[in-house]
Amino acid sequence: MKKRPTLRQVLAGYLVTTGGLCLVAAAVWWGSFGALVRAGVIWPADRMSQLAYEAKTAVEAAGTLPPEALPERCGYLLLDGEGRVLSTNLTGRRLEAALERSPRGSLWSPYRLRLLEAPQTDGTVYLFQYDYAVHYADPALDGTLPDFQTCWLLAGAGAVALIVLGTTRRTGRLLTADAQLLSRAAAQVAARELEGEPFGGARVREYEQALATMQTLREELAASLAAQWEADRRRDTLLSTLTHELKTPLAVILASAELLAEEDLTPAQREKAEAILRRAAEMQRTAARLRGMTLKKK
Repeated sequence: MKKRPTLRQVLAGYLVTTGGLCLVAAAVWWGSFGALVRAGVIWPADRMSQLAYEAKTAVEAAGTLPPEALPERCGYLLLDGEGRVLSTNLTGRRLEAALERSPRGSLWSPYRLRLLEAPQTDGTVYLFQYDYAVHYADPALDGTLPDFQTCWLLAGAGAVALIVLGTTRRTGRLLTADAQLLSRAAAQVAARELEGEPFGGARVREYEQALATMQTLREELAASLAAQWEADRRRDTLLSTLTHELKTPLAVILASAELLAEEDLTPAQREKAEAILRRAAEMQRTAARLRGMTLKKK
């Protein structure tokens, strides 16, 4: 018979399996992320900062630089000497954040927006905006699809949650099935269902040991009840035999006492004869009750 694992081993196996699957999922998650970066579908988180620093360096080197000469997809804001906007490719909350020098593009944005300032020789100033976040390589996708980094993190968290849910459910089914076996065994013993297949079939050692204990209890209870039934049978047989053997002597005593009561007796003698009649009649009734009890049990 295959040796059953202990409850501690089952729980340890659950933790090891869950942890191992989570590590595999994390490796696949990270590998898929790297593959998307290498395939040019997305940019790494530091790509926007690289563009901003490249633009700043180019402005500082050239002294002045038109917007069309900036690196593609570099977020910028060109201001005149009085702070008015001359040119920009920023829109919405990112534009407002750049004008306000705010680190947040929106109320729910998870990223900090940073600015690099690069004055030009003509008195205008470039503000280059960037964040450390993963963006789609295609600008159209970056503007229409949900934020990739948030979705990718949620996908990883969802995979881990599914793994934990699956392994927990599997282990829970195992423990629940064994607990149900134990509950049914206890119910059968309580109901004195002492015949049938032996208790067993649990896959955890502690539950199987408990079932073996329940089986021993059932067998001992069956033996005890059998012994009790045998003792009751012997007692009933003895009572039946005794009442049968008393039937004839009591009838003789009762008949003799009745004949004696018909004789010409003195008051004292009659009193004794009547006493014999009463006692014999009581004994007959008692014997009849005992005989009736034994017949009912049969």
